[in-house]
Amino acid sequence: MVQEQGQLSAKQAWRTGFLWLAIIALSRGVLIAVLYKLTGGKQFTDDMFHYAFLGDPWGIFTGQGDMPQSFPPLVPVVIYLIGKPLSLFLGEFAVLRVTYTIFELLAWVVMIDVLRKLHWNKRLLHFAGLIWMIAPILWLSDAVKMQEESISLLFMTLILWAVVQSKLRTAIVFASLGVVAAKIFFLIPLLALVVYPPVLSFRQYVIRGGVAAIPLVIVYGAVQIMTSAGSSVDSLSEFVPPIQQVTTFWALLAKLGLLGETLPESAAIAKRYSAILALIAGLVPFAWMYLRRCRFDNWYVLAALMGSMIMAVYSVFYHINPPYFVIIVPILLVVFRPIVSTLWIVVGLSFVWAINVTRGVALARATGDSQGKDAIVKLYDSIAPFDADVAHTICLVTFIILSFALAIQLLIRADRQVRSLAVST
Repeated sequence: MVQEQGQLSAKQAWRTGFLWLAIIALSRGVLIAVLYKLTGGKQFTDDMFHYAFLGDPWGIFTGQGDMPQSFPPLVPVVIYLIGKPLSLFLGEFAVLRVTYTIFELLAWVVMIDVLRKLHWNKRLLHFAGLIWMIAPILWLSDAVKMQEESISLLFMTLILWAVVQSKLRTAIVFASLGVVAAKIFFLIPLLALVVYPPVLSFRQYVIRGGVAAIPLVIVYGAVQIMTSAGSSVDSLSEFVPPIQQVTTFWALLAKLGLLGETLPESAAIAKRYSAILALIAGLVPFAWMYLRRCRFDNWYVLAALMGSMIMAVYSVFYHINPPYFVIIVPILLVVFRPIVSTLWIVVGLSFVWAINVTRGVALARATGDSQGKDAIVKLYDSIAPFDADVAHTICLVTFIILSFALAIQLLIRADRQVRSLAVST
């Protein structure tokens, strides 16, 4: 846990935090402008369906149009609230990039208060702001690749904000809302928050479960009621994304031809078996803490445990794309010491986007269709010592190892903190 002497006043902490808010916002704005100049305003992302979020925010509820059902129901609504007003004066290239950057900036505002409540001094606040600004996992996800996972980043900082204040029910509400408005993977921290911290009675477990269930029942109940019969939109159960896009060992197995004869067949096999593996993997850190009777109600233990469970699932579930890892950034920032968190956030997590970029370059070369990626291909050719396909394999193998290592390290941190608390009591 990172705490030092020289605690700032609330006013000083907010002043420092908002200074970095301005710096981060400026850096993202410049980045988007440079990208526009380099690409001539041409989109280079494959996720053009994101623009559907600005047209019909209730599309997942009604099951009409081209809205992908793989998203939690409230994702389009959340994006619409900010993106639609911006679309009145921003063009297609910038509008969603700016929208998703705003969610990242809101997450940083919440993070300022988290760090203030943890009594970080001025030097450490400057460190946190610098890491947030330069971390490729953040600016590549929203400002460059136009991915909505900055919403997940916001919800995770809100969960952490509640946890550090021992506001467990508030944290449960944020986690439950995260499931319906950001990513279904918020079920992982939700489980940890509902079951792990010790309580005095079964009744309290029931209350926690009820608080967690209310947003889920309301939102998904509404979807079931409102979804039109015979919708043209594929259901979540039928969603099988391309396996070559993912960051886990399933992509490596498919690349080596060890799953199926074709990529779609490999994807179907990976989807079939990875769900049960992810469930088991996610419960391993949880079971470890219980079997070792590590039941102290402590913010650090909860943060590290949630992080370990998330990384365990992300290590074995087949459909894990690069931007999904933004959710872990706030946890890494407060659990590890500065040098370790820097290595994980700035270096370790960068491999997920290296996987994506090298695959994109290799695909552009193989198909001869760059789709606005000319500048990226030229940049890769000027700095990379390996063929893009070889580099993709190297990055994939490296991150597979790193993801398991991070899950284990976070669990070790949680366990050690509990042992330390036990000795002190």
